[in-house]
Amino acid sequence: MKSLSTEKVRHLVVRADQNDTLPDSLVNELRDQAVTCGFVRGSGVLRDVSLRGYGPDIGGLAPARHIKGPVHVLSLEGSVGLAGGDISLGLRAVLARETDRGLETLAGEIVSARVVGLELLVAAFDDHATTRALDSAARVWLLGESDAPAQASPTQASPAQAPAASAAPRRDPRPELVATTPPPPAWNEAIAASAAAPPKQNPVTIVGPGGATAMPLKPVRVQKEEEATLVPEAGALVDHFAFGKCDVLKSEEDRLYLKMHRDGRIKEIALEMLKVTPLDDEDGKKSYRLARKL
Repeated sequence: MKSLSTEKVRHLVVRADQNDTLPDSLVNELRDQAVTCGFVRGSGVLRDVSLRGYGPDIGGLAPARHIKGPVHVLSLEGSVGLAGGDISLGLRAVLARETDRGLETLAGEIVSARVVGLELLVAAFDDHATTRALDSAARVWLLGESDAPAQASPTQASPAQAPAASAAPRRDPRPELVATTPPPPAWNEAIAASAAAPPKQNPVTIVGPGGATAMPLKPVRVQKEEEATLVPEAGALVDHFAFGKCDVLKSEEDRLYLKMHRDGRIKEIALEMLKVTPLDDEDGKKSYRLARKL
């Protein structure tokens, strides 16, 4: 069993308009609000709902059933995460309607629906950007590890293809088990002395008409320490070599979560292979250029 602790929770109250569609309209709103991890709850009235339930015989979700006309949403909930570099959303609902046989109750995962009237409460966990993936045992979409491989969600919007980001290095899930054995003290001292002292050079003697003269020694080029990589902070503006202008949603030591201006997609990138150059502030925000390291 695993748990995820969050300290930065932001709540959004969303009122869906008539003829909005689920999940597309909600995914667009979550993308605009930069929600990369969270949960959704809601109630209201939907119509023309495509609903699918769990099939024990097939060990996963069964094909969708189409329900014509309006239905009352008694309860609606779902998780928000990232899949394939974009917002991924799952919506599960309990629906009811009055029929000539009495009250009928339906339940399952919403594949698509049109809104008649709907209110939603979104709890956004701003200190996390967690993936959603198909669980190998349950065969349903659940929130996964932050470094899990991204897959296309069945309820994910279909944005245009974008160039691939710099591959983010996979983190060891158990860093406390990775130990580094230091070299013996004698080697440490030798390494330190070797780094501190410039290499010795023997002078070269040239014999010419005027006698023997010593050739000047070639100056030793002192290797400068590499400058620490700048890390753009959350809220900054970056110009990525492949994605163009982006907003920094979340900043860590070795990676950034960016929201692209051109289509709103969320990208996770590693700073290891990028050169970060500060630019002049733009619209009151700190700005940086992200280029490939040569």
